[in-house]
Amino acid sequence: MAPASRGLFAQAIQESGTPGFGVAPRTLAQNERLGERLIRAAGLPDTAPTAQLRNLSVDKILEAQDAVDVPDLDDDSFIWLQAVIDGRVLTDTPAKLLASGRFARTPLVIGVNAKELPLHGGRAAAEATVRREFGAGADRALDLYGLQRGGIPVDDPRLGDVTTQIADDVTFRCPTIAVSRAFARAGVPVWQYQFDYAPAGGTVSHASEIGYVFNPPQPGQPPLRRYWVNFVRTGNPNSAGLPLWARYSVDTRAYMAFEQTGPAARRDLRGPICTLRDIP
Repeated sequence: MAPASRGLFAQAIQESGTPGFGVAPRTLAQNERLGERLIRAAGLPDTAPTAQLRNLSVDKILEAQDAVDVPDLDDDSFIWLQAVIDGRVLTDTPAKLLASGRFARTPLVIGVNAKELPLHGGRAAAEATVRREFGAGADRALDLYGLQRGGIPVDDPRLGDVTTQIADDVTFRCPTIAVSRAFARAGVPVWQYQFDYAPAGGTVSHASEIGYVFNPPQPGQPPLRRYWVNFVRTGNPNSAGLPLWARYSVDTRAYMAFEQTGPAARRDLRGPICTLRDIP
């Protein structure tokens, strides 16, 4: 989406999130004010020279992060996820850039893990989170999650309890679908996935897929590396000997599920929920 990136990439793979992570972006002025607060929390004056800022330790920066309340975010540790519309790197919000087609026309692989991160605030924050994040669709979303008065929360053996589902739908799954839809509408090839494989006794969580991308697959493990290498070489993840991974389209909404029993062609990832929320 950055204008300066044009021509630098033949294709792209997005793991671990989208341009906006489903959260509100910041303006340059908002970001600069937040930076000043971080500097003060780190024990330095606003006028500290650049060299002094660069010498701050990672521990000191993380301490400062924890000490600063970030507007629009429940979990202040997500401070680094908000896109900053500075007019140079990003000229507009991710949502507007996607809607207007102002992004590089590079083939894309994009996906999520079946379980990523827990909901900040847990069950006590569930209803308020849904009402804030789904807006006009909140009542319907609460129905689907089983959180209306008298409802039974819908837990899922693969996607986790209802709070994990909410957190991952809002921050990962629905934004992934929004980006996929924008690329497909613009005629750019996009392949969508959900990673749902764990070794015996393990569980899927954020970053679980990375080892399978960089290491040769062992018998019974998902062949992510083969798909990824095909995509890097040719712009298409498919090749002989692998189950066909269909391109995502607005009509088919196809995605590949990397499950315990192997890659499986699926469609309409979290459709009923994510049709209620179109934020990248």
